[in-house]
Amino acid sequence: MQLSQRTGQSRDHGFICSSLLNGARKGHFAIRSTDKDINHHLKRQVAQVLAEQERGQKSGIDIVVYWQNQLRVGFSIVVDIDGLPGERELHVIAVDRKYHGQGLGSVILDATLTGLIKTPVHARCAASSSRMYEMLLRRGFIHLRDTQDRFRVLKRLPVL
Repeated sequence: MQLSQRTGQSRDHGFICSSLLNGARKGHFAIRSTDKDINHHLKRQVAQVLAEQERGQKSGIDIVVYWQNQLRVGFSIVVDIDGLPGERELHVIAVDRKYHGQGLGSVILDATLTGLIKTPVHARCAASSSRMYEMLLRRGFIHLRDTQDRFRVLKRLPVL
């Protein structure tokens, strides 16, 4: 299955934020979806990152949107890790719920990791996200620990 991809733009803001908040409601992200201040901050931060990307500025956060048949189907967010220069965190892999069950999460994950092949990559995944956890393990991630807030912490070393 082939997807098109491009750097996220301001016009993707609603798509990204609604996907993040829907995922948070299901416990997939460490966002309290009922807290209006946090939701407002999240929307503002996503808007800022998208605007910076459109201007070609580097913020340490990369949002990539994936398309199929001219329709947005998902996105990824990868961030720099403070205190660990050269290492990145796979922050979000999201698939629009209309396209769940079609293998798009695997395609987006593989495309994202291909761009990070020579980079140590960290990931956190909710204990309830067993599919994502298994996908990460199959792609060479090692389970490091579980957190008190029920997230699994993983890391993949660079492929040399």
